[in-house]
Amino acid sequence: MISIAPNTRKIISHFTMIKNKKATISIIVLIIIHLVGLVGFLTEYQGLFKQATFFHLFISAAILLGNHQDWNKNFFIFTAIAFSIGFLIEVVGVATGVVFGNYQYGRTLGVKIMDVPLIIGANWLMLVYMVGTMIAKLDANIWLKSIIGGGLLVFLDVFIEPVAMHLDFWSWENGNIPTLNYLAWFAVGSFLVFLFNYMKFRKTNPVSVPMFLIYLSFFMAINLLVVM
Repeated sequence: MISIAPNTRKIISHFTMIKNKKATISIIVLIIIHLVGLVGFLTEYQGLFKQATFFHLFISAAILLGNHQDWNKNFFIFTAIAFSIGFLIEVVGVATGVVFGNYQYGRTLGVKIMDVPLIIGANWLMLVYMVGTMIAKLDANIWLKSIIGGGLLVFLDVFIEPVAMHLDFWSWENGNIPTLNYLAWFAVGSFLVFLFNYMKFRKTNPVSVPMFLIYLSFFMAINLLVVM
């Protein structure tokens, strides 16, 4: 048996405490910015908070990925592919209407390239990574994990869609969300979760589950208090 020197144990313990403290602070910050956003959308300053949506998404993604624990080459490849596929599938979707249905993006999400906000690529990456790390330790094969991941993304999108239309993230033709949208979310999401599990890097993040619950609660609350 290999023994660990006392000094080494202290160093390991110290870094573990730092990681735990970082995760705790991250979760607290996520709770605060989502609570502030929720309250803001309930006030007469809703327009101002809509303008801050880009920064909200950017900060959330930065906090989540900032708690990732294995920045190797495969992880960078995954982030590049997930961002690119997420963005490009939206470009095709907006231009043709054959992927998700007929929709267009509003001004809320910021700068657009080919009629798609650039932050959308980061949003796909963030959601897929969040769900992927949540289910990484499930006792299931890669195919089942992909299906579960795709299902969780669709479940979350059910609550996102009404909010997105109300706050001008995007709008659907005739105001109706097509079934095709959810099928496409499942297909694209499942593929990206498959890619996440296939790539070789450490798949643990202490912020993923809390962030999923915060996101879900946030959109459920806006649906109940703002949209309806």
